[in-house]
Amino acid sequence: MGRSIRLYKHSQFFNFVTVVIALSPMFLQYSLFVPILLFPEFFLILALLAATLRRTNVDLPLLFLVVVLVFYLLVLSLIKYNAESYMLLTLSLTTSFRLFFYFVILAVLSKSYFVRDFAAKILVFVAASNSLYGLLQFFTYKFFKISLPWSLPFLTVQHGQRLITEQDYIFEKFGFRFSGLFSEPAHFSQFIGFAFLVVLFYDGGRFFNKNSKVFLSLLFTLSLLLSASGTGFFVIVFIVALLLYKILFESVSFNKFFIGISVFVLFISALVLLLFSTDIFYLGVQRVLDFSDASSLYVRMIRPLVVFSSLDYIDMIFGIGYGNYSSYVFYQGIENAYEAELGFAWTNSLGVFLVGSGMIGFAIVIFIYGYLLRKADNFGRVALLFVLAHFLFSDLPHSIFFVCFSSFLYGQNLNRFRVLNKGLVK
Repeated sequence: MGRSIRLYKHSQFFNFVTVVIALSPMFLQYSLFVPILLFPEFFLILALLAATLRRTNVDLPLLFLVVVLVFYLLVLSLIKYNAESYMLLTLSLTTSFRLFFYFVILAVLSKSYFVRDFAAKILVFVAASNSLYGLLQFFTYKFFKISLPWSLPFLTVQHGQRLITEQDYIFEKFGFRFSGLFSEPAHFSQFIGFAFLVVLFYDGGRFFNKNSKVFLSLLFTLSLLLSASGTGFFVIVFIVALLLYKILFESVSFNKFFIGISVFVLFISALVLLLFSTDIFYLGVQRVLDFSDASSLYVRMIRPLVVFSSLDYIDMIFGIGYGNYSSYVFYQGIENAYEAELGFAWTNSLGVFLVGSGMIGFAIVIFIYGYLLRKADNFGRVALLFVLAHFLFSDLPHSIFFVCFSSFLYGQNLNRFRVLNKGLVK
């Protein structure tokens, strides 16, 4: 894949920070020491403490904006706790501080110690490995009914236990959906999708030759479609839209444009026809096109807006309390049959911020993203657009995935890293 990155002793802290951030999404489901502490968060805390002992360049404007946001969330939580019986103060405090912690990681560690080129290679390698393992999971289950593990046995699984304890029920109801070494197909698709963006849009000519890009594109497309995840289907559409934009608005000859579009349409058509003979893919398409109240589309995109529209005007403006979406829904008795069966009400990041912190809190969030957008380069804008799109149907923007993907808005590239740390690359 081109030149390799040679790591030297004096750059170990940069390497450590980059590896931890790049791999953090794959270890999201594990806890360490106590249930509330996620496995990657422990190492991020260590890195943050070490950074305080070094001369670190911090993004102070971002920290200021985040302090304003979290201060608002904490004040709102205290007011709601004294006024409303549904309010779970501990939950609100922990989710608020975790959000603050993730932004601090971005403003401190990603700003000064994240090496984008190194992270790009890690992401693509891990994504390709997970895609191959996911396809192995698919074929072993389809032909031998053997379910290969998605978790590492030597770590404590904190999130995703239901996939272990209720595996037969889930596979019977939703069909078998592989996820590599991630806790669920949606997380698998988010990581693979971002690696796909890296291959196509992150200065890939320096790392991936034409054959490598074609192979990785085919591998990622196949694994995203076969995972039968609604998120995977969205990622394909998102990438196609970016490719079309690039073709239409950059100087590309008509012949190249026509040939490229024709080959791509033929490939996707042949692949979809082939996959429609697979029950798992067909079930995935059915889930995406289902518009019932219990459908993936309704739960992920429409339901949070329905809940927001049911709020009174004061709560629309100020919010019902950050992190208390589910407790509010059940307290008000507005849960639907799907939420009642699960025992909690899930929401996307739009619902988390819009319902939890109201239009005021959401306006601060928009301002923060506007600030980040101004700082981003070309690929940084692609990464940020990918994160922003997930506001509509996932919890990515307030999870550790946000830290990993948004780090590409900052980060040292190798050209600058050569100046800061001579000898890193030969």
